[in-house]
Amino acid sequence: MLELILLSLGLSCVTGVLALVFGKAHAASKTIACVGGMISAALSFAGGVGALFAAPVYASWAGPLPFTNFTLLLNPLAGLLIAVIAALACMAWLYGLSYFDEYYDKGIGVIGFFMNLFIASMNLVILSDNAFWFLVFFELMSLTSYVLVIIDQTEKSLRGGFLYLIMAHIGFLMIACSFFVMATA
Repeated sequence: MLELILLSLGLSCVTGVLALVFGKAHAASKTIACVGGMISAALSFAGGVGALFAAPVYASWAGPLPFTNFTLLLNPLAGLLIAVIAALACMAWLYGLSYFDEYYDKGIGVIGFFMNLFIASMNLVILSDNAFWFLVFFELMSLTSYVLVIIDQTEKSLRGGFLYLIMAHIGFLMIACSFFVMATA
C-alpha cells in the first residue's frame, strides 16, 4: 500500500512540473494538473484504504545526519487520514476542471503546480515518522497553501494570506517546541 502512495506522490510532482511547463497553453495545463491530480488522488485513496486492513508498513532511508533519516510509517490511522485527504483532493481536482477557467490570467500552471505540491505535502505530513521531516513537510504544506491563498493578488487575499502565514508559523513553532519538550522528557 505504501508503494501506491509513493507512486501517487511521484505522480503529483511530475504532474505539477508538467502543469508549469505547459503553463502558456492554459487548457492543456489545466487538464494535466486536474487529471493528473485525480489519478494521483485515486492512487492515494487506494493505498490509504488498503492500509486500513493491513499491518503497518515502515520504510526508512538514511540521511546525512542521524536526525535526518527519512522515515515513513503507514498504519491504519495514517491510511484513514490519507484516504480522506485523497477523496477531498479528487473532488477538488474534479471541481477545478471548471473552476480554474477563472484563473487563466493568474497562471494556471502555477496553480496546478502548487496544488499538486500542497496535496503531496499533506500526505507526507501524515506519513512522516521523524520529527525533522514532519516539520519540513508541515512548512512545505504551509508555504504552498499560502501561495494558493494569495494567487488572486487582491488586497483581501494578500491580507488573508499574510494572516494565514503568521498562524501557520505560530503553529510550526508550537509543534517544534512540543517536540523539544518531548525529546527532553
